[in-house]
Amino acid sequence: MRLPLLAGFWFLLGAGPALACERWTADLERFAVEDAAGVPERPIVFVGSSSIRLWDDLAADMAPWPVINRGFGGATLAEVLTCADRLIFDYEPQAVVIYAGENDLAHGAAVDGVLEGLQRLAAEAGETPPILFLAIKTAPVRQRLAARFAAANGAVSDLANEQAWLAYVDTVSPLRRSDGGVRGELYRADGLHLNSEGYALWTGVVRAALSAIMGPAGTP
Repeated sequence: MRLPLLAGFWFLLGAGPALACERWTADLERFAVEDAAGVPERPIVFVGSSSIRLWDDLAADMAPWPVINRGFGGATLAEVLTCADRLIFDYEPQAVVIYAGENDLAHGAAVDGVLEGLQRLAAEAGETPPILFLAIKTAPVRQRLAARFAAANGAVSDLANEQAWLAYVDTVSPLRRSDGGVRGELYRADGLHLNSEGYALWTGVVRAALSAIMGPAGTP
């Protein structure tokens, strides 16, 4: 039973685990349909919020690595944790690529909660597959949160330097100008989500990170 382990985390967020999965029913039903049609054996699971969900060309961008996209709604890291059986563990993944934490921090969660969440995910996994954390971007409409995002990214990067199971993937730098400003042209009209050019930049960074951890794509 995993929920008691997450009780402290949910207390920090002021939410209850019973709400976590069920508010994304449509996404979970879509995943069930995809599962029934067949998914790769021991895939690399990409999981998290809409920055994963909207990565339409993910499978092609990561080929020939076997990947599945389990991004859903405006997910928080807390929700990913509570739904981890359905989203991650049931697939017995060879690696997990996660983009989450942005919504938690935008909704007022503590910066330390991102670090705690990743540690809990590793503890839940038991025999931990590599976890690749995609750094939290600062979208044009969330620039007021830049300091909080940077603090969370720094904490995860420090943890990754100490723990072999975690890799910090710098998906932020490609989205910035040389003066540190946000490259707004890489975002959709909503100023929050990446467009195809943004995902193209992420593709190169994520592929390089996966190669460094798992070897070249297609290698057993």
